[in-house]
Amino acid sequence: MNPKPKKQHFVPKVYLKEFAHNKKTGDIYRLDIKSKYKNVFPKLSNISRICIEPDCYTIETQELLERYEIRDPYFIERNVFDYENSFISKIIKKVTRKRQINLRDARKLIATIISIKRRNKAFRVNFHDDKTIREIKNNQILSLRISEEKNKSQFLVKGVDISGISDRIESWMNEMFSRPEYKNDLYREGFLVK
Repeated sequence: MNPKPKKQHFVPKVYLKEFAHNKKTGDIYRLDIKSKYKNVFPKLSNISRICIEPDCYTIETQELLERYEIRDPYFIERNVFDYENSFISKIIKKVTRKRQINLRDARKLIATIISIKRRNKAFRVNFHDDKTIREIKNNQILSLRISEEKNKSQFLVKGVDISGISDRIESWMNEMFSRPEYKNDLYREGFLVK
């Protein structure tokens, strides 16, 4: 198996390459906007060293691996972003040369832009924001309680008592959302769902 992809790009390398000073070597100028210095100047870097984060797509929980029958915790990095190498460079050439694109390519372009947006660090932060998590969880529990109440009589007719199921699910959700690795994998799961 390939070496473990520890430094994973949250901006696709093939996309960064389009901004490179030298596309063959991947040399690119970067600007450190969080610098403590007053005057900031561009620095030469390489696309292999920018817009990366260790293990940002590495699956952490056994639950997620089992749910999708995946053995490799690096599955997302190794398999999910296959479109990058083939499609992004092709579509960028078409767009920059002002060539017409067909409907299929337009749809793929939109899906690619959304995928890149979802990979953004700012988007990922939402999965660790307690207020956002609490709102999502509370909305899910409220929907579940309403459904439980509406359908209780149907289940009782069939001899199934569903009372209290929303309480049990709420307890499970509280336990799961208290685990940082679960929050990380909740974000990652979005790349596995088709």
